[in-house]
Amino acid sequence: GAVLNIDPVPDVIKYSVGTFCLALVVNLVDKLPSWAIRALSWRPLVIFGLASYSLYLWQQPFHKAIGGAGSSLLFLAGALCVGFVSYRFVEAPMRRWLNSLSLARPKNKSQNLVAGQASSSQIAVDVNAAGAERTEVQNKV
Repeated sequence: GAVLNIDPVPDVIKYSVGTFCLALVVNLVDKLPSWAIRALSWRPLVIFGLASYSLYLWQQPFHKAIGGAGSSLLFLAGALCVGFVSYRFVEAPMRRWLNSLSLARPKNKSQNLVAGQASSSQIAVDVNAAGAERTEVQNKV
């Protein structure tokens, strides 16, 4: 992916090949050696990954605030702090609430139709107590 960020590579190639490479890595992650899976399961790395969207959202206002003045390290620390606080008190509770809605099951078959569940499988994302994310696919008969 980093090789695609050099200047002579056209954007069309960067985004299409980069997306393909990302999809390939995501689909082959279960085939990694056990030491690599343990390394990717390292608690600080998992927490950083879970909070990455909040960190992404908050880095831009702090980047704009630098404006060429001050220490960028100080602003980076501020963005990290605000991003993690935002994850802890906004994103994580919202994810739990949304997961509780998606995991609520209808009691009978007629409610399945009312709920609009036309697909043969339901994908539910659950954030477990350890903070790691797992995807569970439940096939419906």
